[in-house]
Amino acid sequence: MKKRKSSGELRLDSLNKGQAVWIENTRNPDSIWEEAIVEDQTGQFVVVRSRHRGGVNLDLIQDSVFPKNPNTTQPDMTSLYYINEPCILVNLEQRSLKDEAYTFMGNVLVAVNPLKRLTNPDPKSLNPLTPHPYSVAENSFEQMLFSYENSGFSGESVNQSVVTSGESGAGKTESCKMVLQQLV
Repeated sequence: MKKRKSSGELRLDSLNKGQAVWIENTRNPDSIWEEAIVEDQTGQFVVVRSRHRGGVNLDLIQDSVFPKNPNTTQPDMTSLYYINEPCILVNLEQRSLKDEAYTFMGNVLVAVNPLKRLTNPDPKSLNPLTPHPYSVAENSFEQMLFSYENSGFSGESVNQSVVTSGESGAGKTESCKMVLQQLV
């Protein structure tokens, strides 16, 4: 498949007939995206069959159709086959439904407030690749020590920082507490 640059993002030139895709959901206020199947594509126009509108065919512009990932969730979203808005949101939603509130996007930890208390894992037995604030703290501490030991300068400190950002009520304070608990 050829790739092209369009409106600031890299997109595929063609979709395959029968391919599962995401399209914008304009009928259900509870869901932003809905599943559809590609029926045909001519140039920039794609005909899709909606799974939630009684099998109705819709004519859409290709830029509004996004390939769907296989039905798996990933602890690190850089492992998703397709990285686009609906695939990221669905991955976060599916992990949240399984009480997995944390997901990596490379070295960035994305937290979804579960709106309920979840049990924290034992920091000592936590795999460093498991998305959790304990992992972020442990990784930054290890990188600080590794960088310091390999800098060649005795007495030279190597700083690390953990940035916590989010909307009000998103869980920033709880995440910061967990990072500090792991570091102290």
